[in-house]
Amino acid sequence: MNKKNLGLVVLIVIGIGGFFVYTNMKNKSTININSTTGATPTGAATKTQSTSIEIKNFKHSPNRLTIKAGATVSVTNRDIVGHTVTSDTAGIFDTGLIGKDETKTFLAPETPGEY
Repeated sequence: MNKKNLGLVVLIVIGIGGFFVYTNMKNKSTININSTTGATPTGAATKTQSTSIEIKNFKHSPNRLTIKAGATVSVTNRDIVGHTVTSDTAGIFDTGLIGKDETKTFLAPETPGEY
């Protein structure tokens, strides 16, 4: 393979990788922590229950999640590349790198808010 063809292959690989990074950055999920008592929103977890997030095709499902403070959240990655679920503010929650078909859990913060 000559240098020109090798350079073209490298540019294509970088372009494809950049597309996936860009797509993943646009797909930020939001976790709403609700500490109120009373009715629990559909699909939400109470403090003693758990809920889950699935990552598939570079998308998080559900994209928006409302849960009770302190609930356990399980995250399963179905993509061939690793992903994380990490709060924008350091130290609140971070699953670390989740490999293909791997599941990790974290506890939702005790402080109500949008993360």
